[in-house]
Amino acid sequence: MMSEADEIERLSKGAQVVIFHSPLTDLGGLDHELNRRGKRWNAVEMAMGDPRNRERYDALKHFTGQTTLPQVFIDGRFVGGIRSAREVLRHDDNVAANPNPLMSFSAVTSAAVALLPFVGLAAWLWVHPSAQFAARLLAVYGGIALTVIGSIHFGWALGEHADEKRYWWSALPPLVGWILAVLPAGIGLPLLAAAHAGTWYAERRWFSGTFPAWYRRLRAPMSWLATACLLAAWIGILIHGA
Repeated sequence: MMSEADEIERLSKGAQVVIFHSPLTDLGGLDHELNRRGKRWNAVEMAMGDPRNRERYDALKHFTGQTTLPQVFIDGRFVGGIRSAREVLRHDDNVAANPNPLMSFSAVTSAAVALLPFVGLAAWLWVHPSAQFAARLLAVYGGIALTVIGSIHFGWALGEHADEKRYWWSALPPLVGWILAVLPAGIGLPLLAAAHAGTWYAERRWFSGTFPAWYRRLRAPMSWLATACLLAAWIGILIHGA
């Protein structure tokens, strides 16, 4: 028998756009916007008078981390409420109508420059695993990178489409980065690697749909290369017994 969590996941992928709402929810014209755009969408009504709907609502809250209705999924990704869904749709329209190769090139170039310390310090520690100063620099830079990730979310939260969860989330990566950066390299580096992978997963799970498509494409390789460099440096230190 399918669990309520599995049922929520199945329903969330039932159309391009899926709206979970109560019988009293005002969709604010989102339904007309979706029809105008030719989107295939479903509305899943969750009347709290039905015990099964209450269980399903609890599973939905656990699945998304949001406690209010309506909740909107686009292409199987949770994006937030009605306002956030409109913002995602506008972004998709803007990207389709006004692709900006220069912005994408600039973003890729700046990302490559930002990754150079990860690659360079990890390579240095493979050759000179006893270089504690290099290990410290790498840990500090890994923490700074987490701070940048948090600042991206805080900046995005300043827009009118933001929800409260994004403000709280923006504070978490810099706090974690600060704590892990001061630990000994043998402990801090693998934990920083896990933190970078974890922030990528959380962002993809909760916020990915609200960012431009070019950012989503760029974010994954950046995170995984940073994670790989941190792990490689840690493994190099362990192998050589530094």
